Amino acid sequence: MKKEPPVDQRGRTGKDGNIGNENMKKKNRILWGSVLIIIGIITAAGMILIRRDASQENQKDAGWQAYWNDVKDDWTQISLLPGSDESKLNFAWYTPENTTDEESDPDMKALAEKMDPETADGKIPSLLIGEGKNMKKAKLYPAVQASAEGVKDSRGETYHYNYVTVSGLRENTVYYYSYDNGKGYTEPMEYRTKGFKEFSFIFAGDPQIGSPNEAKNTGSETYRKTQSEAVSRDAKGWNQTIQAAMKQTKNKASFIISAGDQIQTPQSQCPGRDVSYNEIEYTGFLSPPALRSLPAAVSVGNHDGDNTNFSYHFHMPNQSRLGRTAAAGDYYFTYGNGLFLMINAQNDDTEEHRKFIEETIRKNEDCRWRIAVLHQDIYGSALHSSEPEIISMREEMTPVLEKNKIDLVLSGHDHAYSRSKMLKGGKESDSGVKENQRVLYKNPKGILYLTGGSSSGSKYYGLAEDRQSYIAARWQENVPAYSILEAAEDTLTINTYRTDCGRKTDWEVVLEKE
Repeated sequence: MKKEPPVDQRGRTGKDGNIGNENMKKKNRILWGSVLIIIGIITAAGMILIRRDASQENQKDAGWQAYWNDVKDDWTQISLLPGSDESKLNFAWYTPENTTDEESDPDMKALAEKMDPETADGKIPSLLIGEGKNMKKAKLYPAVQASAEGVKDSRGETYHYNYVTVSGLRENTVYYYSYDNGKGYTEPMEYRTKGFKEFSFIFAGDPQIGSPNEAKNTGSETYRKTQSEAVSRDAKGWNQTIQAAMKQTKNKASFIISAGDQIQTPQSQCPGRDVSYNEIEYTGFLSPPALRSLPAAVSVGNHDGDNTNFSYHFHMPNQSRLGRTAAAGDYYFTYGNGLFLMINAQNDDTEEHRKFIEETIRKNEDCRWRIAVLHQDIYGSALHSSEPEIISMREEMTPVLEKNKIDLVLSGHDHAYSRSKMLKGGKESDSGVKENQRVLYKNPKGILYLTGGSSSGSKYYGLAEDRQSYIAARWQENVPAYSILEAAEDTLTINTYRTDCGRKTDWEVVLEKE
């Protein structure tokens, strides 16, 4: 068999190189013509897809902006917090000093008047709740009301804040509620209870709504303009994370825990120390529509700690006089077999936190899972982790948490995700069983520390250059993220996801108790 002469890099062949080259040129022209046609088709299709994606994104932006413009000046948005246990639900909302009923839902107003004419007269706001859309077995709850001191909007309107605790809720039941916001009773909104034994919840790191505002300590007009723009962006990101998390749980999450720093501006940085300036940030935090049906347990962060209006917006269950700052004290709630200890780490009196934790556990010894939430991440992996304040808190709080057999600590502050090893005395106590991107800790003797990244995209911090010896995993790609925790009788399972695409950022982690 005759061997073919070798082909060089330019496509010429032996003696017949010129002929071969011409043939190759023809083939190349055909080939490159085809390639160019394909590239053109792909490019055109790509441009269509890009334009379509950009158009869809612009529509989303326009939709969000229209929604935000509608709610940004509404300080009467309601907040839902878990009640003291799973059968209760706490509500808080503002009403203006000068009330009307001009926007009242006629059916809700009629129902309230039928149930209690004196309560429904609008002098004291109230909340209606009943089962199903027809609100069977409806109850009317008069609010506990007090003056929202120091709060005044741009029109000069002053406000009251209102608290209601609803009790007797049944699991896996659809309720509708309506509240008097000072303009009348709202249209009824749905609230659906979940299972009371096995349940899931969302954990989110710092939303810090309004963080990009760089006009701190400037004139009020400049401050308000840049603040409004910053809040709009951050509230949109916060809304996207909540939507993504609810989709991931198939709308089965019982509540969400925020690691603290709900907003950017503490009272000390408001112009003239006027808390009215940060009200738009609370509006941004409360703006996601899902929060009308998803209770949010909020931790006090360093950007929240001196805000007197923090407690106006959030009706915290079982609030203690221990661990107090201007914002709130330590508080707790139970859900199923879980005890949730919300520690106000802005109060640096470790002894007060110790008393609160011990007293609370004595009242709830039957809770299988003990979960503490404190804003500062004492075992984090970003830049705050080496600060003297954090090191001191780590040294003081770790023995208290370990003595009281806390299973899991949820934190924020560093705006970067990290997961510690199973720790006791600051050292690894259990390496776990690792298989198929899953780590299982059976009867762990130690504490797992989880730090949430940014949940809104408002601010990110870089990871420390060297990974700390206590860290098992960490992640920072300047993308919002969230965690889903599932609590069963014997297991507590943790998964963490990116907001934008739903991809996991870490292995699944399971704590198991036999």
